[in-house]
Amino acid sequence: MDDTCFRKDADGEVLKAELRNGGTLVSKVEFHPNGERLWIYDTAADGDTVYVRLRTATHGWSAVFYATGAQNPHVVDFDFAEGENVLIEVYDNSDATDRIASFSARA
Repeated sequence: MDDTCFRKDADGEVLKAELRNGGTLVSKVEFHPNGERLWIYDTAADGDTVYVRLRTATHGWSAVFYATGAQNPHVVDFDFAEGENVLIEVYDNSDATDRIASFSARA
């Protein structure tokens, strides 16, 4: 959809989610299983952002991550086991109480 390419990962399952408000793209969240990287984009430059947490059976909840600005995606590296299921939750606030959506992927 936007020419994002994901490197092959035999047991991996990618996630690419676009979040919109009234038809306007405000954020993108991607999980790249090759390298176990989370990418968060703030595409609206409107002073607001989304907050993302990951959960795996082994690691439990991670910290809350967010995009640092419209021009700079926030990229977080993890060290998950190959084939480990990852739950990705997107929130509208930093204390992760107002959930927008949840998705799954596999490292």
